[in-house]
Amino acid sequence: MQEGDAVSPAQLDHGLEVVALPDGIAIVNGGAPVLFQGRAATEVLVPLLAALDGLLNATGLAAHLGMRVEHVERGLALLADRGLLASED
Repeated sequence: MQEGDAVSPAQLDHGLEVVALPDGIAIVNGGAPVLFQGRAATEVLVPLLAALDGLLNATGLAAHLGMRVEHVERGLALLADRGLLASED
């Protein structure tokens, strides 16, 4: 995630499936799953992923979810670093 991305709407890339695990989540698209485990996965990423509709930026998502903007930005950065967010192309 680059500087200024907080103003861009976020959306999970098409074709990805989110699978609940006992202590986290896996995001799969036919290849190797991307695993996120622990409290941040269950308390931040799960609701964040459910809210990624491509309409809200980090500030809007934080307000919608009742989370701190910093937590949402970190969650979006994790997803972006692993190539899981849709590009604006």
